[in-house]
Amino acid sequence: MRRNAAAKFGKAVEQGIKEIDWTRNTEDIDETWNQWNKEALIKAAEKVLPVENSTVQRKKCWMTGEILEMMEDRRRIKDRNSEKYRRANKEIVKRCKQEKTKWYTEKCKIIEQLEENNKMQEMHNEVKKMMK
Repeated sequence: MRRNAAAKFGKAVEQGIKEIDWTRNTEDIDETWNQWNKEALIKAAEKVLPVENSTVQRKKCWMTGEILEMMEDRRRIKDRNSEKYRRANKEIVKRCKQEKTKWYTEKCKIIEQLEENNKMQEMHNEVKKMMK
């Protein structure tokens, strides 16, 4: 996956360099070169690389769509009604604990079955995935 993205980025940079207007006349060659490189790199990055929103948190494996919707509703009511917000927050915490316990229980059952069948490598891989 990363190699593919790196290759796409490289091709996009090459294309960006080809599209640069080399006839622009500026006095400082270093400044011109930096400007052209930045232009090509920024255009390539915008085309190829995913944009990450710093406010979006990574979703946990055990979170359901329903929990995420409840969180979105909670965000909407945050400033308006503090009692309603507290109730929504309490419900979200409760659901998160339930789903997390359910998820870990299922994973542990899978790991136990792998251990019983002497599939140690697969068991190790499952534990590793679970701990991420």
